[in-house]
Amino acid sequence: MGRAVAEAIASRLVPATGRADRRTLGQAARFLAVGGSNTVGTFLLFVLLQQLLTARVAYTIAYVAGLSYTTVMTPRFVFRGQVRLNAVVIFVVWYLCMYCVGLIVVHYTRDAWHSSWITALCTFAVSAPLNFLVGRRLFGRLAPSAVAVEPDVL
Repeated sequence: MGRAVAEAIASRLVPATGRADRRTLGQAARFLAVGGSNTVGTFLLFVLLQQLLTARVAYTIAYVAGLSYTTVMTPRFVFRGQVRLNAVVIFVVWYLCMYCVGLIVVHYTRDAWHSSWITALCTFAVSAPLNFLVGRRLFGRLAPSAVAVEPDVL
């Protein structure tokens, strides 16, 4: 699965010339840093909160924390731009749809295995690749009209 994701990333980031420019590589590196830190942070928060709360409540709290973090960090840090309201709304709506998908995964995995670690792993295994692929496509399509991009330095 990791190789498939890497190939998908490479095919999106490298233009037909076969060479990615510095700006694109910087965005990719920052995207991975934000996504990775968000995944680790929300994963640990989700596992911890399941010790105190039901899995569904723990997932909701962790998800809201992660959504807040990515909504702030992705446009400003990853793409170094100023975001317009329409881009934020689309981004948040997508993540709310993924929240519903995650709740379904939580429901079935928690009831089947009764393990906070397995529940968290399954939830992230489903949501992380989808969030990456759709998020990249969303910002790639909206970047010229919805994000005022500033000069970029890694």
